[in-house]
Amino acid sequence: MCLRHRATQFAFTDAIWAKYGKALGESEEFTDPKTGVAPVVNVFKADLDVQVKRGVHFAVCNMSTHRLARFIARKLDGNEDNIYKELTGNAIVNAHFVPAGIIAVNHAQERGYSIAYVG
Repeated sequence: MCLRHRATQFAFTDAIWAKYGKALGESEEFTDPKTGVAPVVNVFKADLDVQVKRGVHFAVCNMSTHRLARFIARKLDGNEDNIYKELTGNAIVNAHFVPAGIIAVNHAQERGYSIAYVG
C-alpha cells in the first residue's frame, strides 16, 4: 500500500500526531471525523494495524514527507531537517520510505498490481 500525496501524514505514529497534529491537519485540510477538529492521534492507525497483521507493507512517499516537514517547520518556526528526521523515525510499522510514491505505484503496476484509489 502506498501512502503518498495527501495520505502521507497517516504514515506516522500517534506521537507525531500529538505533537504536530494541528499542522498536519492544516496541511491537508483534514479534521478528525469524530470531533471536527485537528486530530491528535492517527485516526487511521487501527485500520492500518489490521493491514499490518495481514502482512501489508507501506511505501511512504519521501517527497511528501519532506513537504510535510517543510510545512511544519514554517508553521512552528522549526528546523525542517530535524522535523524530517523526527517524522521518519516515527513511522508506522512496516513503513518503507520510497523516493516518490508515484514511482512506487508505477513499479507495482509494472509487476501486475492494480490500483484502487480510496479518497
